[in-house]
Amino acid sequence: MAGDELAHHSGRAAVMGNLSQMLAPDDGPAARSLRRQNDPLFGFPIRQQLFPGEDAYFKSNPTVGGMAAETGDIILNPYSSPDVNRDAVARNEALRLLMQQQGVTPDYKLSQEQLTSFKGTPYATDQDALKASIAARIYSGDPSAQSTPQQREWLAKFLGGM
Repeated sequence: MAGDELAHHSGRAAVMGNLSQMLAPDDGPAARSLRRQNDPLFGFPIRQQLFPGEDAYFKSNPTVGGMAAETGDIILNPYSSPDVNRDAVARNEALRLLMQQQGVTPDYKLSQEQLTSFKGTPYATDQDALKASIAARIYSGDPSAQSTPQQREWLAKFLGGM
């Protein structure tokens, strides 16, 4: 190889080597667990571009801060109030996605206070969804969870087992 061609080839090889290290398909369960523990969103991306149906839903429901999208992304409502804590909403939706991905439904009891608070909402007829919502609200620091010690313990064990 000529000098320029060799330099180009060597530079490309170095870049490709670094890229393959960064894109290692599986660096082991311990490394993945550590990454997840250090990432409040568990590796789930926040998707900025909304699909037309998502945009229409959010526009019609400005009190909904975000959603765990069917695509496995977190989407945030651009029409919600500026005082909404978007970081907390993202953490809430990330935990929902993690539980969905792992096929986990919290197995704790709901308090009477929680059942009363969510009366008249879609959660009133779906206790599994309400339990998942409570866990996500606890994780994101949302006081509307009205959490019990048993529920906080369940979440700690779930997160500790990752």
